[in-house]
Amino acid sequence: MTSSFVESVLNISVFSQVDLRGHLGPLIKNELPIRLLPTFLHETTHHWCFLSPLGNALALLRLRSFRKATKLRSQSNHDEYVELLDDWMKEQALVEILRPISEGLACFMEFDCVPGDRDVTAQPLNFTMFKFGGKLDLNNLKDRDFSIHSHLFEMRQSEILFRRRENVLASRFNTVHGGHLAGYLTVKNLWILAKKQSELAHDSELFISFLRSYIYDDYGFVSTLLDENSNEIESVNQLIIYFTQRIQSLFVRDLDDMLRKFESGINESSIIIEKENGDKFVHTNFQGIETEPCLIQLGRDRLELLIDQLNVSDSDYIQSYNKMDKEPWQFIEKAMLLHDRDRMKSREYLCIGSLDATVKVTKYGKAVVTVLDDLNNEIPLFSGPTLPEIVPNIGEGIVEYYFLPLERQSAMAVFQDRKCILVNFLGTVTEKGKASFIDVISNRSHNLKMISESEENLSKVIKESLLSVYQDKLKDELPKSINNLYLTISTAFVSKDKYKEISLLLEKEDLFGVLLQDADFIKGLSILGAITTVEKSIDNVREILKRYDIDLSQLIKKSTEIRSKNDFDTILHTEQVITALI
Repeated sequence: MTSSFVESVLNISVFSQVDLRGHLGPLIKNELPIRLLPTFLHETTHHWCFLSPLGNALALLRLRSFRKATKLRSQSNHDEYVELLDDWMKEQALVEILRPISEGLACFMEFDCVPGDRDVTAQPLNFTMFKFGGKLDLNNLKDRDFSIHSHLFEMRQSEILFRRRENVLASRFNTVHGGHLAGYLTVKNLWILAKKQSELAHDSELFISFLRSYIYDDYGFVSTLLDENSNEIESVNQLIIYFTQRIQSLFVRDLDDMLRKFESGINESSIIIEKENGDKFVHTNFQGIETEPCLIQLGRDRLELLIDQLNVSDSDYIQSYNKMDKEPWQFIEKAMLLHDRDRMKSREYLCIGSLDATVKVTKYGKAVVTVLDDLNNEIPLFSGPTLPEIVPNIGEGIVEYYFLPLERQSAMAVFQDRKCILVNFLGTVTEKGKASFIDVISNRSHNLKMISESEENLSKVIKESLLSVYQDKLKDELPKSINNLYLTISTAFVSKDKYKEISLLLEKEDLFGVLLQDADFIKGLSILGAITTVEKSIDNVREILKRYDIDLSQLIKKSTEIRSKNDFDTILHTEQVITALI
């Protein structure tokens, strides 16, 4: 089975566990099975992170790299190579820098987050309500929290989640291996830090919303990424320095004040800026994330300039087409700009599942979609009117199921030969929402193919030029800097006397070494950590653990031994309550 993932340019989620053949009914009824919830929370958190100013800037840089690489295949130019190198190295470096914290946020959402009582809602939990909440009133906060709590209560006591959590705790720390453990330990330590300073931070939904915005909605970070006043090596170093200082500054800032500002301004977290030429830009405007006003403005200006590069009119495209014989690159560039504009528009949609099917288009403008069951019998899936100008035919097709976050509704799209032929909206969707989705989705399959071809072309340009030298240098030097940063935060609460020893142990032997190479303890800690997010009573936790042949007193005893030998805290408890710190 293909792993679930989120493609960062188009921000398209792929949920490998969703089988539309078996899950289409539950999807339409918003009653997906709980066993899919861990992956759903994890991947929608990635989607949430990428749908941000920093995520948009990364996507735009990647798309510009594609355009420059395409031009260089036909028009070799030294300055173009330098510009491509700068864009490519900054985008690649920041993706690697952010990968662990992105995985850490996704793991935290999956393993730890629960609905809070503050005036902040985390988008992945809202998505959970839409796809797992059945027919409850989505606008009723009590219904929302009750529904999500009940689903999380069941999920956090499931063996599926226990295994997923154990896999993370037992994984490699080195960030070149994906960064799940390094990122998760970092986020958990930042949560501990925040809870020491502020009662507000005990609300895990508020905390993860704040931390996600602190990183991904930071226009200072956008400004640093899009700074064109330094060479490629300096640019990468500036990104490392900025992120390092940004994270480490949380240890000296007033987190209680920051969280209060963040919550109080959550209902005014976006701002529309209209330029003299009439262009409008919607920017995030979160309070409490402590970015200097001058950097916010600089970041917005630089992001707007990057977006402006996609402004190409239909008349410009037609003119370039008419001159294609004399100026072929002008036509190719205009076509790529149009496609890139469509790609950026599609980043809000969540593709939850897909399915191969047979599609018959009748002469009456109706498409009938059928699939094969386990016995190879053809069974109808659904039917509906086709989009305009679809000719009668019968052949292979693909059905895709989408969630439209802004509309809080879903849609099904049917494709033949990479062309969208039918869209069926499930629920009430505004006419504007319908038009926007159809406009974007009509080119989705073609866009995915072009993304793949552009990636391949970019790789060839780098490989066949001196840019490969910088690529090798980046691969050799960047991982160590990234690893050291996450190592520092992951051991932040180890005493000075033990810090060097434990850091080396974590780096060489992973968490397994720090926890005295006790696999049974890691397994017990994985289960304990999942359970205590929804059940704090030590007596109740003890009874739940017994079902899995785990003795709570032995877990606590081992935790005390680890604390004594390695100064590394794993479990916090009183006579009444207990919680896992990792």
